[in-house]
Amino acid sequence: MAFISKAAWLAVAVILCPAGWCATRTNDAEYLGGTVKSIQPKTAGALDLDDSSDLQFKFATSTYRLPYSQIRSFHFSEASKPRPRLGLVPLPKLPFKSREQVLDLSFKDGGGDLGTVSFRLTGNHRSSTEWILSQRIEKDKKAGEHAEQMKHPEAWWGDKYWKTSRNKAVWLESRPESASAVASSK
Repeated sequence: MAFISKAAWLAVAVILCPAGWCATRTNDAEYLGGTVKSIQPKTAGALDLDDSSDLQFKFATSTYRLPYSQIRSFHFSEASKPRPRLGLVPLPKLPFKSREQVLDLSFKDGGGDLGTVSFRLTGNHRSSTEWILSQRIEKDKKAGEHAEQMKHPEAWWGDKYWKTSRNKAVWLESRPESASAVASSK
C-alpha cells in the first residue's frame, strides 16, 4: 500500500513539474532605479523570466515589460551590505547564506534612446538568471542575423569586408554621397 501512495505522489510530481509548478524563474526583486519613469525607485516586486520574448517586472498590480531584443547588456554585482558585528568585532560572512545581487540592464527603447534599469535580487538565483538572460538575448541576436541573411540569400560572409564583382551593387549603393563629392570636386 505504501508503494502505491509513493507512486501516486511521484506521478503527481511528474505531471505538475512541466506545468511550471515545481520550478519557476521568478525572483524576488526590488527596482533600485534607472531611466524608467513608470516604476518608482525602491519598489518591491518579482522579476519574471518565464516569457520567451519579454523580461517582466511584476509589482503591485502592474507589470513592466522589457523585450529581450532591446537589451544591450547586463551586469551582476554583489550588493554592498554592512558587515555584521558582535560589539566591535566583525563577524565572518557565512557561505551558505544567500547574498543579494544587483542586476544592471542597459537597453535601447523604441525611440532608440539608451536606458538603464537596476534590480536587487535576493536568493541564490544568480546563475540561473544569468544563464536565462544570456540565452534569450543571444537567441534574439541570432534571429536578427538570420533575418538579415534571409533578405540576401546569395550573400556570403565576406561580402561585408571585401569588394568583389559579386557584391558590386552593394558597395556602389553604400557610397552615393562620396561619389557626388568626388564629382563636385572636379
